[in-house]
Amino acid sequence: MKILIVDDDLVSRSKMEVLMSAFGECILAQDGLEAISEYEQAWEGGIPFGLITLDIEMPGLNGEQVLARIREFETHRSATPDKQAVIFMVTGQSDKEQVIKCLSCGCQDYIVKPFNVQVIQEKLQKSGLLSESARQMPAASAKQLPRAEFMPLFDQIQDKLRAGMLNLPSFPSIPLKFRRLMKQGAPSSAIADLLKQDIAISSKLIRMSNSVFYRGRQLNNTIEGAIGRLGLAATEQLVNVLCSRTMFKFRREQYRTRFEKLWTHSLACAYAAEIVAAHKGFAFWDEAFHMGLFHDVGRLGLLQIISDLSESEFYNERIDAQSIEETLDLHHPRFGAGILNKWGFQKDYAAIAEWHHEPQSGPDDFPALMVVHLANYIASSVGYGSSEEEAPMDSNAVVSALVLKIADPTIQEIQDQVHKKMAAMQKGMG
Repeated sequence: MKILIVDDDLVSRSKMEVLMSAFGECILAQDGLEAISEYEQAWEGGIPFGLITLDIEMPGLNGEQVLARIREFETHRSATPDKQAVIFMVTGQSDKEQVIKCLSCGCQDYIVKPFNVQVIQEKLQKSGLLSESARQMPAASAKQLPRAEFMPLFDQIQDKLRAGMLNLPSFPSIPLKFRRLMKQGAPSSAIADLLKQDIAISSKLIRMSNSVFYRGRQLNNTIEGAIGRLGLAATEQLVNVLCSRTMFKFRREQYRTRFEKLWTHSLACAYAAEIVAAHKGFAFWDEAFHMGLFHDVGRLGLLQIISDLSESEFYNERIDAQSIEETLDLHHPRFGAGILNKWGFQKDYAAIAEWHHEPQSGPDDFPALMVVHLANYIASSVGYGSSEEEAPMDSNAVVSALVLKIADPTIQEIQDQVHKKMAAMQKGMG
């Protein structure tokens, strides 16, 4: 059977390919136009696709539109039922109304993310695409992954992500809703109502509003009062910090210690990026904090996955420290970009994650990348590095400092401000 897999998300596309490859030849398409082109070429070549898995939510032509185009093509070619492709729509839990609409427009079934080999097998069997001899193939192939000790750590991570044995961290909904309310110009009362949905966030914001850094004459004990005292911009920053931190959970001390170091580095970089962008008068200064906060999300995400992997049935011993460091160092930029794309962040965030160590290799005329690159150095120079190797900073040796024309005296001032902000945050959260 010839199978067309259509999904704009690389991880989902790769995972579906791994699972479907047991049943036929897989062709991949990353958007609707490419899918239609592949479909028409296969038809004209005389070997049409027997099965298409079609993601509903895609930029440009979405899954529903691609489905309609394929069915229209088949109608014009007078395709008999046995020549028409079986189409499974792939969706998140929130898209069920669209799924019902797609079913009425001619798809045979749907697959809800996250999916696994058992789900695929059931769908194929239900649609009459799974031969009796092949019904046990997926379970067998899923168990035949190479043994852990013979594979580089990152290869193991990729294989298990594709096979659905590990999951990427999910971004909390509250920061996204907060940003949406901000863009809509919603009143503070609406934002307060949103934050009240999470007692932990509300209580910590109230505590921060009573810290030395923000404290007024009277003790505050309401979320409305906290927003008024902190301001909307600072409240959004703190919500992002609090929510992002809670995404990562580690049972073993070795991973918790690494996480704390990575997390304080990300926070210090966020403050440094905000200060640098404001100093240069860039219009994106209010976004710079968030760009700095998420620049190293690839390291954080990989560390979470490595922690989960070490707790799984595939490992009886701890993963060695050298393998962890090599994996984080080599793969976190592109991995971070992939996570941010999956979370639906703006493209600038993903580009910063991918190129924050090598801004000269990244997109041209991209001052935000230079700001975060410099902030990364500043954070490390004041004791908040992501690794053990930290050294005093020389602005003449840092490309972003030269491009932004920020010399050592200004660097020193920024370092002092980062120290103060980090101390205030740590004290307020303590």
